[in-house]
Amino acid sequence: MKKHLETLKALTAIPALSGMEDRMITEMVNRFKPLADEVDVDRLGNVTATFKGSDPKQPSLLIFAHMDELGLMITKVDSNGFLRFDRVGGVPEKTLRGQFLEVHALDGKSSVVGFVGTHAHHLTPSDAKYNVPTPDQMYIDLGCSSAEEVYELGINTGSAVTYVPNFRLTGPHHVTSKALDNRIGNLLLLDLAEHMHANRPRATIYLVASVQEEFNIRGNMPAFTRLEPTASIC
Repeated sequence: MKKHLETLKALTAIPALSGMEDRMITEMVNRFKPLADEVDVDRLGNVTATFKGSDPKQPSLLIFAHMDELGLMITKVDSNGFLRFDRVGGVPEKTLRGQFLEVHALDGKSSVVGFVGTHAHHLTPSDAKYNVPTPDQMYIDLGCSSAEEVYELGINTGSAVTYVPNFRLTGPHHVTSKALDNRIGNLLLLDLAEHMHANRPRATIYLVASVQEEFNIRGNMPAFTRLEPTASIC
């Protein structure tokens, strides 16, 4: 169990906004390579680990889980240094205010922690206390006082925004974290890979860590089209 918790914590800490899954792609390739017969990445970013079956007459099976996570994208840098954003995936607006977020530089090499600004309760008009603002009414504060300071951090329009890693044990049998959807699925794929490495399957099995599920649910289609499995399991 300790090994699984450590792996899950490591997987959930990797930022992989939908459509920008490069770090998770690298992680899954490196973890699959010592175990699978073949590992490849298609042009969209889906990672496929192939375990060749001992009986070619058996039907093939594809098992998949997505690597990407929901988050935000910067749409504008205000002159005062505040960042405007829009959602990527089903981010619930009602939980955003006061949330700590990781804003990534355009080159993906660095990030800065900011938070979504909110008003003190006593400064909020009574008619607004029970309303949830839309994304265009909110902003991310990095502590910068001008747009130039933001640009110097490598952050600009198009920068990815993900939740700050927050993996925690809650009681003896539960965990809470960002990106559990679907890094738990990735953990299961890795467990399956270890099992099939030690126990050769009769049928050919494809393990696919897919992309862009949170954005349009179609990221895995190239893998399905290319591999044409007899059946698949999510």
